Amino acid sequence: MTIISLKAYSDVYIKTFYGYVERPTARKGVGSTDGQSAGNPEPQQEWTPKSKEAERFLGEPGEIIETFDKNGERRLTKIGEDGKATRERHYSDHNKGHMHSNPHDHNIDWTNGKPNFSSPINYTKENIPVFKKKEIMLMNTKNEHILEYPKYKNMNDFKESLIYGREIVIKWKDTEYSIERNDNLYNAYSVCEANKPETEIYFNSFCELLDFKLKSNDRLKEIITKAEVVWRNI
Repeated sequence: MTIISLKAYSDVYIKTFYGYVERPTARKGVGSTDGQSAGNPEPQQEWTPKSKEAERFLGEPGEIIETFDKNGERRLTKIGEDGKATRERHYSDHNKGHMHSNPHDHNIDWTNGKPNFSSPINYTKENIPVFKKKEIMLMNTKNEHILEYPKYKNMNDFKESLIYGREIVIKWKDTEYSIERNDNLYNAYSVCEANKPETEIYFNSFCELLDFKLKSNDRLKEIITKAEVVWRNI
């Protein structure tokens, strides 16, 4: 991990690394004298990253964390006053130029105790706002590590990544697919081949999405733990 301090802007840092992580810390309750819980609530766990990539969601207040993936695509993650990410900019359209501008932003909400991405905030080329300070957007950094997105361990891993991270790109048998969670109740999920908006299909439920038949005639649920992950937010 390389940390670059901008001395001219003492309140701002850029931390550059590749990758994601989840330190379980339980809140202790007071048990009864005989060792029972005496009706106290279950201990709660503080969210911690599960992999190197997810480390970018935690940092120093005012920090902006810059990450690149194996394809050279860039992210900027803004850390809020509580040390948790509040916003993230993606310098990618995730192979869905009809749905995402490059760049686009996501607000990050922690109401449920874990990072939860908002729908994309898109821009035209003429109205892209600076991310914190213009100097940061112009900063060049040398990156010596490449982020490799881990494959999905199981169906729950995939579901959580989609629900909270919204955007996923996988590659299966030489074809890339963009998978996304939407805010529309009746079109909750969508899939399309990379840069082919005419192939986009919408699904009402996660189960329907899993039954989607790919170009190879494999169903998504049959290959999701085998496919190469090209992009994932969570």
